[in-house]
Amino acid sequence: MRPLRLDSKRAQEAIGMSFGWIFALILIIVFISVAIYGIKYFMNIGSCSRVGLFYDDLQQKVDQAYQSSSSDFEMEVALPGITQICFSNLSEKITGSMLAYEELNLYEFYDANTFLIPSKNACDMPYKTIRHLNISKTTSLKNPLCIDVSDGETIRIIKDYYDRGVTIK
Repeated sequence: MRPLRLDSKRAQEAIGMSFGWIFALILIIVFISVAIYGIKYFMNIGSCSRVGLFYDDLQQKVDQAYQSSSSDFEMEVALPGITQICFSNLSEKITGSMLAYEELNLYEFYDANTFLIPSKNACDMPYKTIRHLNISKTTSLKNPLCIDVSDGETIRIIKDYYDRGVTIK
């Protein structure tokens, strides 16, 4: 019996698929992988934009309450991957949750008063300074004051008639 030569058509049949088929399969796998990565990337952008929109909405609501003589309303919060929103005065004594403080103390030197926990799900926006917020009154009972928002809870925004700033409860 004669040995098979690799350049003959019989050798291709013995090996299996031609180079064209193998190359086409590799291209299909690459295109599917790139499509899956692209879909995940754009889904993540949507999630991150919700964090930025939350901060903007909160600042708008606080400004609205600040400009009125008195107000008391609630703001619904729906942030995917975020379990708590914390308001803290990091320059004062800690009287609230130590678990929350362990995550917040990284931002002690930033001038921030609002934090999202877990910070790894906050898309590089784990903290923000909300203007016109009376952080001393907000954190008078618990510092940091953390509100669970994993199930779409609400934040209560209050400004009494003689208050200079807005309080969160």
